[in-house]
Amino acid sequence: MGAGPDKAVDLINSMLKSGDRAVRDFDNLSGGAWFGMAPEYWLTTYLARAINEFGKTYALLEVPVKDTLDKAKAIRQGAPKKGERRNGRFDIVTYWGSANSKPRGVVEVKSPICVNDKLRLTPDFVRLSSALSANTKASLQFGAFVFYASVLEPKSSKHDNSKQKLRDLLKRIEDLAKKSAKSTGLTSELYKGSGVHQGHQGVAEEGAWCVAAIIFTRK
Repeated sequence: MGAGPDKAVDLINSMLKSGDRAVRDFDNLSGGAWFGMAPEYWLTTYLARAINEFGKTYALLEVPVKDTLDKAKAIRQGAPKKGERRNGRFDIVTYWGSANSKPRGVVEVKSPICVNDKLRLTPDFVRLSSALSANTKASLQFGAFVFYASVLEPKSSKHDNSKQKLRDLLKRIEDLAKKSAKSTGLTSELYKGSGVHQGHQGVAEEGAWCVAAIIFTRK
């Protein structure tokens, strides 16, 4: 990724560490409940706090897509691309300075993800990749899809254990994102935060979980 006041990859890693903390804190709060029971905004607010704690980096939550793209000069000419949903909202928008400055990155959050649900994932991939590819001179540096994924212990012979099952899920999600990125001339990369963890809060069976991010950037 390109560099600004701080490298964007460092910002993303900071967000992922905070995502791991969100899982641990909910585990403590609930007495061991599965993180999938937490509302999605629980994870979103931890990610937003990490942005602010990163240093001289600011963000807003639930920002209108059209307003963000206008401010970033990332509106493509002609009719909106299918899936852009300009009347919707980005979960988080980060800025180069204060929230009055140009948008730096757009973030979509999903939790939980337990299967490679194309109908659920593709719209966010399209929205992020479309924002980044609309104008090479736009202020947007990256688009991030941040998510909590978890699986139960495998019951078939396809996977040896839950960690392998989760890594397979992450790979399939990554491949789906790469297709969206490639179609718009972008690149995408998967970041796993602190990695794949054994255990599945609040569930008797063993399992695995991970807070991860797929980052879209221009080539």
